[in-house]
Amino acid sequence: MVNVSYHISVSASRQKIWKVYMDKVEHPEKYIGGVGHVEFQELDGGRRLRTMQRNGVDVKEIITPDEERGVTHFELQNHPVYNGFIETGIRELNGELVLDYKLRWEAHTGPEKPEEIEAWFEKAVMDTVKSIQGKHQPASA
Repeated sequence: MVNVSYHISVSASRQKIWKVYMDKVEHPEKYIGGVGHVEFQELDGGRRLRTMQRNGVDVKEIITPDEERGVTHFELQNHPVYNGFIETGIRELNGELVLDYKLRWEAHTGPEKPEEIEAWFEKAVMDTVKSIQGKHQPASA
């Protein structure tokens, strides 16, 4: 199982952070290299099914945003290799806002590649932080 977490303090408003998080949901190609065609299907309870092409692989996720709690949950659906989720969150700690990121993926077919996943996830997290700080460059393949 690949189990990665990041906790990063940022100087930004909760509203700005949430806006970047929702932009990343709507436009993953701006933040994640190799993303092509993106489609959404509305589900119950504010959830959405996002289908996108990433490096030639269909990636489907059920996305559940909860603005009140500051949490967005991305659950993989029918991925060819992995089961699991990514969760992003915003919390206050000692008067500062902290971004929380969790990735929990487990291979159901083929070998796990934890180093590749950890490197990809770290880049995605840092690109999001740069966006919040106004320093983001668009993702490349």
